[in-house]
Amino acid sequence: MDYFLVEESIIKREGEFTLNLAADVENFTALPAGYEIARQAEKRWVVQARAPYILFPNAGVATGQRAGLLLRAAALRLPQPA
Repeated sequence: MDYFLVEESIIKREGEFTLNLAADVENFTALPAGYEIARQAEKRWVVQARAPYILFPNAGVATGQRAGLLLRAAALRLPQPA
């Protein structure tokens, strides 16, 4: 089983927002480092090597809402028995 951590939320803060992904992109799609996922006047979201996966991409959300999540792979660490 794969595990992921949220590295960053993509929040649409204004009407001039662009999500640079196809409308049918699947959850957990791995994106190349350096790829510009989204842009608005004061912020750009660019894939870092550490967070290459996208979850819940949605360009049509209302202003102030989440347009996607950037994830990174993680390992589940369970406590060791005493």
